[in-house]
Amino acid sequence: MSKAYLYCDWCYMRANLRASLKSMLLVMLIVSVPVVLGSADGVRNLDATMLVNTFACMAPGSLAVGGMTGLFYADEADGCREARLCLPATRAQLVGSRFLLAAVMVPVATLAGALVGVAVTALTRLAPQAFGTWRLSSDLVVGVCLDAMVMLVVTGFQMAVYFAMGARRGRVMGLVPALMVVGALVGLTSSGVAMMDASGGPAMPSPFATALFVLAWLAGSVCAYLLALVVARRAFARREL
Repeated sequence: MSKAYLYCDWCYMRANLRASLKSMLLVMLIVSVPVVLGSADGVRNLDATMLVNTFACMAPGSLAVGGMTGLFYADEADGCREARLCLPATRAQLVGSRFLLAAVMVPVATLAGALVGVAVTALTRLAPQAFGTWRLSSDLVVGVCLDAMVMLVVTGFQMAVYFAMGARRGRVMGLVPALMVVGALVGLTSSGVAMMDASGGPAMPSPFATALFVLAWLAGSVCAYLLALVVARRAFARREL
């Protein structure tokens, strides 16, 4: 029966994403403008790594808001949740199928957003007189992986809030996980986490240190996502519908 839950959620999300694709691309375009104009190099000879990372964050972010959140609103609007719970399946299966869908869709959306950013960077090579040579840093893959894990954890805790409170009651509380992550990232950036070498420039970490950091980030993100799953299951099991 969990497969039926998963397929039902996938069909709804697929239709919702098709309907909101143009809006998602427009939002990604608007958000990317400050990244491009705020570069020290201007539009010409831009290091487009931040632009690609912006696309990699915006795509799963739009998916979480327009797709996963929409599933909970659809449940309450159409009474599908009560109908599903009348089937010979448990609430834990409903929660698990939705978390499984997010675990697949969020990384895929992150990769799709990154590929869009890479494609935009490649298109600038067709008009070098206008854009110069947009380049990408070697740490792009690391950044995209970290983006995917951050957005997955945010989506997981948002779903935990919705399972505990419902989409309408939890529409404000559902923003708390995203705000906490943004605040943590801003705090790390403003506190001067980047080490400085003797020349005054940022010290580049060794490949071993980078790999260790990515593995630690991956392990922490997976643990946090599983924690969100456990919280969602317990909260939904106790919730009166």
